[in-house]
Amino acid sequence: MESSQNIIFDNKSVGLLKYKIINKILTITYFSIYQEYRKQNIGKNFLKNFIANLQDIQEIHLLAYGEIGNENKLFQYYQDIGFTKNGKEYVNTTITGNYIVQPMIIKIR
Repeated sequence: MESSQNIIFDNKSVGLLKYKIINKILTITYFSIYQEYRKQNIGKNFLKNFIANLQDIQEIHLLAYGEIGNENKLFQYYQDIGFTKNGKEYVNTTITGNYIVQPMIIKIR
């Protein structure tokens, strides 16, 4: 079952996190900070705090979708939080554009 959590900053909803937990592995299925709140470290601080407060989780997985040409900034963003690349990146084309997708992981315990 998927869970979701609004990201609150200064009593305002500034983003959304969706995830599911199976066998002590948390998979982030969606994470976004609304455009007007980006580049303020809100998302990075939220994720660090979220991860620090997890219990009984051994790993966190996510697929980082970086726009081609800007993907390294996104991958570095997640690496700054503690994620590492986990497998080969690949190209995904959607109606909104072309993306480099990089599986990423944090091993907690």
